[in-house]
Amino acid sequence: MSQKISFPQFGMEFLRNVFTEQRLKKELDKSFVRQVPINTKEATGTANISSCTVRFLSGEGRPEWERVFDVFVPFNMYLQIPVLLGNEHYNVNGQVRMRLWLEAYPPLVVYLNGAQVPPSEVQLTATGDGNWWNSDVAKKFGLEAKLKESMAKQFTEEFQKSYESRRIDIMAQVK
Repeated sequence: MSQKISFPQFGMEFLRNVFTEQRLKKELDKSFVRQVPINTKEATGTANISSCTVRFLSGEGRPEWERVFDVFVPFNMYLQIPVLLGNEHYNVNGQVRMRLWLEAYPPLVVYLNGAQVPPSEVQLTATGDGNWWNSDVAKKFGLEAKLKESMAKQFTEEFQKSYESRRIDIMAQVK
């Protein structure tokens, strides 16, 4: 039986008191379940998360931190959202959850059997278990992912350079 995503119960006050990336990563790693349940129209199953990195962001209007996942899914599944950003928390039936949103920063590189897959050939869909996501949210996230990816050329060289290490190796099904 697949485990569900679990987020740590902390808010922005906690994050502001964390001064090092290493300490924040340690806190996240302790609380994060490294399996993602997938139950969409395209596929069902479990995606195993191979690694989790944390970076602090700068710039007005951006989250104070981000978590980047390297996700591997079976060949017959669609690529699930690989980059989740969030800094808002809310309470649902006594459980603290995180409101997440997606941004696909350049370069978002997807590999299929070792070969790079053009972004235009990748089907981006939201992960979900019927409770966490709804279809409207999934549609919004999918559209936003494509929009952000199509705008990649507009980012400055300096910005792209700061994200040059962001390579997401993932097995994905192309259209």
